[in-house]
Amino acid sequence: MNPLGGLSAIFEMFAATQAETARKEAALTNMVELDRSAGLEAKNAVAVRQRGSAAAGRKRMEGSAIAGQQRMAYAMGNVASGSGTAAQTQASSAVWNELDATTLRNNAVREAFGHEESARRYATASKKILDRELAPDRAGMSPADAEFSFELGSSALMSAASFGMGGK
Repeated sequence: MNPLGGLSAIFEMFAATQAETARKEAALTNMVELDRSAGLEAKNAVAVRQRGSAAAGRKRMEGSAIAGQQRMAYAMGNVASGSGTAAQTQASSAVWNELDATTLRNNAVREAFGHEESARRYATASKKILDRELAPDRAGMSPADAEFSFELGSSALMSAASFGMGGK
């Protein structure tokens, strides 16, 4: 029987406990970083939607200015701007302008959806860490703590059995 075998087992348990503590701290740091990233992505989605709405508004204002210029040009040429080709030209310009504005807004919505999806993924990953590392189960400890306690207990029993059987 090696009397230092038991001492070695104790040192191994301390080392395992320190490694588990470091792993848990790293997991919690990752969780905080994932939460921060989710928040940033959510803010980006809001900013993109606002930017798209502003761009669509500017495009509509440009369209109104173009319609005014067209009416002015027809009036200067003594052409009635309310009927015929002049009216068709203005209507066509208005349709294309609205299409451009709608496209700008839709593109912003699509881009915002990408940011929202990233935020959801970050939040889901963070929740998985939270559930594994912190959320208590019926035994009053997190699944990660229960797993570590089981492994540490098994290791201690195996070391004690080995030590009692004359192991090294």
